[in-house]
Amino acid sequence: MYISNRKRTKTRPFVAAGLAALTLTTGAQARRTTDTSPSPDTQTTTAPTTPKMFDLSTATISDIQQAMTEGSLTSVELVSLYLRRIQAYDKSSTVSPVLPLNSVLFLNPDLLEDAAQADRLRKQGVVLGPLHGIPFLVKGSYSIKDMPISGGTTGWKDLITPNEAWSVLKMRQAGGIVMGHANMDTWANSATNSTSQIKGSVRSAYLPGALPGGSSGGSGVSSGAYLTHFAFGGETGGSIRNPGDRNGLVAYKTSGGSISVDRIIALVPERDVIGPMTRAATDNAVIRDIVGKRDPNDMWNPVLPLLTDKRPVPESGFVKAIQGATLRGKKIGIIGTYVGMTHPNPGEGATTNTTTAQTTTPATLALVQQAKADMEAAGATVNYVFMPPQVSTTYNRGADAPQLRLNTTPYSNQVAAYSYRGLLESVVGRPNDTYSERAAKVLEAASLVTYISSTRREMMYTQESDGTYVAGEAISFASPEGMEHYAARAQQKNAFEAWMDAEGLDAVVWPVWPNKTRTSGSIIGRDLVNFMYLPAVTVPMGKLTQVATTDYPEGDEPSTLNITGRLYDDAKVLSIAYAYEQATKHRYSPPLAPPISGEVFSFDRQSVKPWVSDSKPPVLSVAPTVTWGRGNVINFTGTIADASGVDRLEVSVAGSLIPAVIEGNTWKAVLPAESAANVFIYDTSVVDIVVLAVDAAGNASSSSMDVSL
Repeated sequence: MYISNRKRTKTRPFVAAGLAALTLTTGAQARRTTDTSPSPDTQTTTAPTTPKMFDLSTATISDIQQAMTEGSLTSVELVSLYLRRIQAYDKSSTVSPVLPLNSVLFLNPDLLEDAAQADRLRKQGVVLGPLHGIPFLVKGSYSIKDMPISGGTTGWKDLITPNEAWSVLKMRQAGGIVMGHANMDTWANSATNSTSQIKGSVRSAYLPGALPGGSSGGSGVSSGAYLTHFAFGGETGGSIRNPGDRNGLVAYKTSGGSISVDRIIALVPERDVIGPMTRAATDNAVIRDIVGKRDPNDMWNPVLPLLTDKRPVPESGFVKAIQGATLRGKKIGIIGTYVGMTHPNPGEGATTNTTTAQTTTPATLALVQQAKADMEAAGATVNYVFMPPQVSTTYNRGADAPQLRLNTTPYSNQVAAYSYRGLLESVVGRPNDTYSERAAKVLEAASLVTYISSTRREMMYTQESDGTYVAGEAISFASPEGMEHYAARAQQKNAFEAWMDAEGLDAVVWPVWPNKTRTSGSIIGRDLVNFMYLPAVTVPMGKLTQVATTDYPEGDEPSTLNITGRLYDDAKVLSIAYAYEQATKHRYSPPLAPPISGEVFSFDRQSVKPWVSDSKPPVLSVAPTVTWGRGNVINFTGTIADASGVDRLEVSVAGSLIPAVIEGNTWKAVLPAESAANVFIYDTSVVDIVVLAVDAAGNASSSSMDVSL
């Protein structure tokens, strides 16, 4: 994992995750961390009540906010829990075939300070919004202020952006804590895998040797394995839905143009969208209400009037939509050809899989049939349906119909040049630059990655005889070619919606991967979801058993149902996904990233609430010293400005708490010899530790640091 070079650039080596058996042994501190029973001084003669429990693996945004409001959890503590999981499961290694997960690309160096600031604001009675104090990751293609925007490429790993993507800005304004960038497939080139030039391959937390999904694989794995509370991905042809499926997530590919893609690296600007990837549909609704406000700089704005002929772009209303959502009375269609059924009347004029039966494994079909039964039991009417050829995006609508200009050259290159030029101008341009100075900087940055071809660079700017630059042949969506293209797409989505109307359907569903194996498969539905820009949400529908291979034993991984509806009917689609999720509850935790100590605790663990206290968090030293004891024991020692009020001290290496004590204004932690030996297996001279100190009122201070051995 890399730290953004805003302040420093350093690789943080992986330390063996074989310390899981260690527990904190500091008396009262240990009890407060791991004991979930009421303390003796709170017992009364009345019948005991069961304290409410917080569980990181099941907590929603609402649960976290309640715990923070009641003083049982701080943002610093929550971030520290995720950092410990990153320590344990995500660090670099060339030894283990299973770990590390490699899902985190860059961590925000101000992460803990941002969390501390969220706690300070809450203590002052200021809560910025529903995400206040909650950490999240975004795909490595998003702009985060003062961090690299790399797209996973080494050419841009030091390209620092001074601005932020609209979605990141909106989440910050709602109180969210930016953890940093998730790993991704280099330049979003793969929809099945995620291997970046900077970090290497993302690994599955569910099944050894299984694909993590791409290109937003780091977003999917980090969210699914509890390395962050949620993540954002981006999709061109399945790159949100695919990792959503592989990681058992409620992954939301939004309707085209419904969330701004400004200041995000596009693969195919014509259809690229972004969306949240969460463990619960209710969280998705909260996030969607936050990021949906219109961005005046979004390149989709000029074509939205063409696409919103049936309904407007939804900016909010998602939380309201899922409240009391039910499948009762809904009519759901399972697309028959997407589960291997022969089309009874395919007709003529389409060349895509709209009317072609897809290869479907018996195990996947069994899950679909169970999903059908589950939806029917919840009150829905569910039938297999077959789309006519005119619903296909390849259907010939005649020479007089609008044509798909942006799918052909030179227009596809011109619109890509426009997108990359605008992105780079926002990154490398400065207010006092002349047009030519800014153009030269843009072209220099563009030349650092092979993914922006010389053809596209030449379309960004034209150089005059005097050496100055003017705008080149790049075109926006507002160009005549762009407007014609989106008019053609509007006709296609209207044909699909007319068919849905005729069938009386509320939504259509299918398995994200009908023929998934551990290392292969075909993601389907691109004709609808990606080329017509329709909304799609993945929801877990059960486990899929994968056969043993030469290298790996038999095992299970999640399988999800894709739920799709009409363009900009996103709230309805998400409400159906929520109702199905609540009726089935198929999500399960990844076995390769099991819980670590401290992730489950009682709401009453703090005797004094921090928000009514004037005390300040303990101040930890920046860098501890390391000494070697007898028998290869490693001693970590640091200072606390005022240790008198410390009620709980937690020191973790590789994600696990190690024995720690406080003596005067000094904290000490010991890594036993049998655990220290694991460090040398990975041949590293540096370990990453997290130190957390909490006072009696719950005020927390934490430091994450690299320590040389």
